[in-house]
Amino acid sequence: MIACEDKLNVRNDYDFTLSSWYMQKDITPGEPVEIRLYLDREGDFEHAKYYIGYIQLDGSGIVHDKSGKRLIDREKIDLEQIAELDKSDPSKWVFTLFYDDAGFKSSVGLRFFVGDYSGKESNLEVEFNAIKPEETE
Repeated sequence: MIACEDKLNVRNDYDFTLSSWYMQKDITPGEPVEIRLYLDREGDFEHAKYYIGYIQLDGSGIVHDKSGKRLIDREKIDLEQIAELDKSDPSKWVFTLFYDDAGFKSSVGLRFFVGDYSGKESNLEVEFNAIKPEETE
């Protein structure tokens, strides 16, 4: 005997992860570091909305997008507000952030987080060695 259920199972959220492209290890104050990030999505729900934020774990500096829009430490903004967010591939959104080191410490640690409004979140930690200009001479 085969039973047939006429209810359609519709998903309105999918798992996702935050990942990055290769990043340099050493940074110099005054020289922005490019941080290319990927939001790898398991599926494409057209109404999915995401936010992004970061936490400065070590060091001090500024995170901004290509337009110069600053992200504030420990605050969330809609991912759609990030300049030049590339959504041409529904399963892999690509965007670039920049970090400007203030140069007060020898190491920098950042934790980026992306979440959706259903409560899921993915984190990515990034570390740099801050090289003072006098150390390179």
